[in-house]
Amino acid sequence: MVRGKTQMRRIENATSRQVTFSKRRNGLLKKAFELSVLCDAEVALIIFSPRGKLYEFASTRYIYIYIYIYINLRKVWFVFYAMGSIEAVCSVFGKP
Repeated sequence: MVRGKTQMRRIENATSRQVTFSKRRNGLLKKAFELSVLCDAEVALIIFSPRGKLYEFASTRYIYIYIYIYINLRKVWFVFYAMGSIEAVCSVFGKP
């Protein structure tokens, strides 16, 4: 028996939506764990439920370090693309 393709649209029934969120959240957390183990990758996953509850996974204890690195790398790449050269990035961040 072949499963049909699920259309990507909002689930109107609140109970079904919550059940689907819970199952898919658990699947994402499992995949993040598997990726970190199988590939020796550093993985951080942050999920907020529709009600604002936080679920997180980090392959190490230092999830906040990953968030800090992510934020700073985004700044560097934004400046690099906006200014067009590595020299411009160095001048903005004070590196010679």
